[in-house]
This record gives sequence, C-alpha cells and structure tokens, in this order.
Amino acid sequence: MLVNGTQIAISATETKAIEDLQVGDTVWAAGLSRDWKATAVKYSSGTGRGAASPAVLCKVGGDRELICARNQWVLTTRGLLTIDRLTPDDKLIQADGQTADIIALTIGMLQLGESAIATSPMATTDPEGHLILAQGFMVADYALNMGLSLAHQEAPVVGVSD
Repeated sequence: MLVNGTQIAISATETKAIEDLQVGDTVWAAGLSRDWKATAVKYSSGTGRGAASPAVLCKVGGDRELICARNQWVLTTRGLLTIDRLTPDDKLIQADGQTADIIALTIGMLQLGESAIATSPMATTDPEGHLILAQGFMVADYALNMGLSLAHQEAPVVGVSD
C-alpha cells in the first residue's frame, strides 16, 4: 500500500493521487518490458488520514521520495523487492528504465492514511500489467503485491529475528 498523496501515473504525462483513483479509472500500467498502456483500475481501497501505520520513507536522488507500507514491492536493479529489504546500494527503476539512486531509508509510523489500487481483482505473481508508476517509480499494484507477498512469506526481513 502507498501513502495517501502518492502520485500515480494515469497517462504518459498526467498523475493523480492514489486515494482519488476509483474502480473504472485508468492508470498507466506495464510489465517488466515497460510497455506502458492505459489500464482500468479493478480494485481501489484505502484508509483515511490519521490511520497510523508502519511505513518506509525512501529518499531518492533529485530530492524525491516514495513512502509506502513495509511490504510494498518495488522494482529495483536487483528485481522486485519489498521496500523494507532495500539498501542504499539499491536503485529504483523509473518508467523509461533509467535508475534512481536511493539516498536514505527510514522506517517509522505515519498517520497519512494508505491506499491501494489494482488492475485485476485477484492476487497474481505475474507482473505483466501490474506494475504502476508511483512518484515516477515502478511499483507493484495491490494484486501483484498480495500475490508476491503470499509467495514469499518465508523470506526474512532485515532487522527482524527469524
């Protein structure tokens, strides 16, 4: 899930706050090939502002940031990883395939509220059509996020004892 206020690409040139996206709206979605297409939102849900939740703030070069739930999958030069498994050595992937350096990662509690969207109503592990652009970075939509999380439950999380 992404914090409310996160800008999601709805076309090659426009964005919209994730909490404002509804079922039937279109978002810019692709797979690992980055063949971007307008794709209908099939699922949309979220919490209001003030709902406290653990989140990761990822500061990126160019004074940009991505804030999301700890289990949000993002595309990096090492592949799809949850944001809580990133290190400052990782790089996020942008729409055109260019990379962005991670400057800092901070874990904390935020009260901004969270929202999620998906381009299908069912969980999946296939990224095709399920990678969206959040703040300009390629991230999993909710369907892919849930599918990957279920498939990788056994993986250890940094800072948590086995």
